[in-house]
Amino acid sequence: MALCNNHDNSQNHHECMEFTEDDHGSHLLTKLRAQRADEKYCDMVLHVEDKVFKAHRNVLAAYSPYFDTMCNSGLEEDKRNMALATVECTSAEAMELILDYMYTGKICINADNVESILRGADPFLMSTLKDYCHKFLWQNLDASNCLVVRNLADLYRFDKLHQRATQFIRNQFMQVLKHSMEDFVRLSFNDVLEWITDDKIRVEKEESISEMVVKWVRFDLDNRRDKFPRLLVHVRLAQLEREYLITVVEKEVLVTDNKECAKQLAEAMHQTDTTRRSYCSDSPVLKPRKGRLTDVVVITGGVSENGPLAECYGYIVNENRWTSLPGLPSELRFHAVATLHGFMYAAGGSDSNRDVSNHVHSYDPITNSWSKVAPLQTPREYLSLVSCNGHLYAFGGIRWDRLQQSVERYDSDTNKWAYVSPMLSKRYAMQVTTVADRYIYAIAGRDSFRRSVPTVERYDTYTNEWTTIPSIPIAAEERPWEFPVVESYQHKIYVTDLSSKVYCLDTKRNVWTEEKNRLGHQVTDISCLQYCTSDRNVFLFGGWDACVFNQKLKMWSSIAPPPASTLASACCVLQVPYEFLSNEV
Repeated sequence: MALCNNHDNSQNHHECMEFTEDDHGSHLLTKLRAQRADEKYCDMVLHVEDKVFKAHRNVLAAYSPYFDTMCNSGLEEDKRNMALATVECTSAEAMELILDYMYTGKICINADNVESILRGADPFLMSTLKDYCHKFLWQNLDASNCLVVRNLADLYRFDKLHQRATQFIRNQFMQVLKHSMEDFVRLSFNDVLEWITDDKIRVEKEESISEMVVKWVRFDLDNRRDKFPRLLVHVRLAQLEREYLITVVEKEVLVTDNKECAKQLAEAMHQTDTTRRSYCSDSPVLKPRKGRLTDVVVITGGVSENGPLAECYGYIVNENRWTSLPGLPSELRFHAVATLHGFMYAAGGSDSNRDVSNHVHSYDPITNSWSKVAPLQTPREYLSLVSCNGHLYAFGGIRWDRLQQSVERYDSDTNKWAYVSPMLSKRYAMQVTTVADRYIYAIAGRDSFRRSVPTVERYDTYTNEWTTIPSIPIAAEERPWEFPVVESYQHKIYVTDLSSKVYCLDTKRNVWTEEKNRLGHQVTDISCLQYCTSDRNVFLFGGWDACVFNQKLKMWSSIAPPPASTLASACCVLQVPYEFLSNEV
């Protein structure tokens, strides 16, 4: 009996119907994987280290041009017609992962196995698997592995990854030395020479380079001792602190036992003694590296006779001069700035249209550029901004004549702001400082009647709780201070009005005491007062006036005046590569 009537083809013709099994490939691989597990129909044996792997030639040849060629070249076979091959390019553990990948299309790559997987994927000509390894290395590059990643990128011809790793090491050199010293001391002489001759590596002090060279030589002293003079000549000894030269370098046996090195040290001692820190000198031996991270007081925005400003200026602490930096993306006043993870953030404020802003911008000193980040959830001016416990916190402020009690926390990893517990009282223009990288103290400021208040509140970043702290003990007959200057050191907070008194809060006992007036100084224009603190130094800017108080020496010093009025501006201390500080104003 026929399904088709051949006598009338025109009326009973049936077209072909095609059927496709969607998971046919997956089903086939599942069967092959089961057969390999049961050692059924396997026709190839791989010897890797001390382990034996059985597999199917057709699967290996389909996934790897290397095995395809091998299977066509007349492999040695045993009595059961099993092809025999020895693999020496990778480990047994990695070979197991690669074989599983061939049979499943899945592989789990981590920091422990990525290198051994690459050692197999490269000679096996498995380009997709190499791409997976490349993607893992690219996305997981950090200070603890960048030297290894750069070496792998060079070995396996990942050119863009090599460039990225090189730039990362240059920009994060201090963190690399901190987290990858074990890898660094294993670098070749040429690699070490490459880094210490790089003028743009970001280092805080040349002492770090000197110590790095000594550690590298001592790691294999017998074979590296003769290379020390060839490295030391590239260490800018004249940039080392004189005390460090005397107490460390002058006592280093590698230096004293070598006439050439001892001569270099003597020249550096003479240079530091006669031309101490003449950074503007044309002598290359006295100039800092272009990448040297230099302490700079950055003043942002503000108001001039013509309205709000976008300009940013930097005061170079060690040179007592000002330089221009990239301006804010737009004019800004009554905003706040703070640093987090080496970046400077400018938040809130108001623009030239008097619109209160919730914009936040980040300045990256490594690239010398601004970028926009997530905005505050609440627009506010006269706010306070501080970093603590790995986050930024924005406090209080004003939004269209309405005082803000809310507090927002910024997570730079997720680029998001989130509300945390609000302050106990509504205030604006507060001074904020941190203790033990846990507690934030919101001090003074103004209330809803625009009156200065001596209020102090403490926020615990661990518990998200606020606590009332005894107010600044200003006498009842005295007016609360309008612009108190606040500095914290260890577990104590110092507050002063700059002219009459200094009070100290012992944060362990929550007790105020009156101190000797160490900060007795009157700036020209208190209404333009801006200040920031760093390393026991208090930098004060009042209009066109500027000075610094050194807590260690208990001395006031006048410094170069700012190039613009500091009215309604904001400032903080930031480390900026020296190459971006050449433009004097």
